Amino acid sequence: MVRYYKTHGVGYNIIAANFNIHPSQAQTWNKSFDLYGSQALIPRPKGRPTLTQENDKKKDNMTLTEKQKYEERILQLEAKLHGAELNRDFLKKLHALRSGKQIGRKP
Repeated sequence: MVRYYKTHGVGYNIIAANFNIHPSQAQTWNKSFDLYGSQALIPRPKGRPTLTQENDKKKDNMTLTEKQKYEERILQLEAKLHGAELNRDFLKKLHALRSGKQIGRKP
């Protein structure tokens, strides 16, 4: 489009009609080419960059360490629970034995 504009010397409206683009777009491309050369016409990604790849990597790295921490914490809590259950069972047996001895001692 820019080459056509430079070689034929026609206006932006005619170029826009030939290439089926808006005249202001033809003008913008021509100005960009004049200022920055052919590199200005290379399409670049627009808008906010996606963070999914970076977030996925961070989540994977964090997830492994966090997962290990959670698994360790679960094991600690299970051990603590097991100790509490043993203590409860011991106290139940002790209570049953004491109450049974008292009943058995009655004349």
